[in-house]
Amino acid sequence: MPVLECWANRSWQEDLATWLLLARLQPNGAITCALLELDLGGFGAREVLLKQDLARSALAQLRAEHFPQLADVQPNFAKKMLEAAVMFSAHLGFEPPAAYLGAAALFSTLNSAQPAAQVVCGVRGDALLRLRPSQHRAHIARRLTLAQNQRVHWEMP
Repeated sequence: MPVLECWANRSWQEDLATWLLLARLQPNGAITCALLELDLGGFGAREVLLKQDLARSALAQLRAEHFPQLADVQPNFAKKMLEAAVMFSAHLGFEPPAAYLGAAALFSTLNSAQPAAQVVCGVRGDALLRLRPSQHRAHIARRLTLAQNQRVHWEMP
């Protein structure tokens, strides 16, 4: 399936967080889209939406809702961002949401070895965990005890 669009938020490097969108064109002309909320500070793929048979107008609406400042990214680099975020979070003991497998399949035919740019997760290798109101620090801290020699910086809501 050819890549139709690939976007991230322009401030992803400063924020260590972004929405990532990959849209591919199906043979029948419909669009399949993966929309992921990535946390490069430590939680990895926080939210994952996989949409199939989208119309172009629905794709435009997703783009408008999740990307206040668009940055066009190379699909290969987007795959590299996704893989880096998920691997970093796995090192901390966090698993991606169940819907991640479907979204990862959409990225699977892209070659992440091509882009020379590096994706850096965390702050100088340490996790920066930004909790949402629904998350409890004690619960997250217990999960982190599985990670060895990992310092964590906390950012509370």
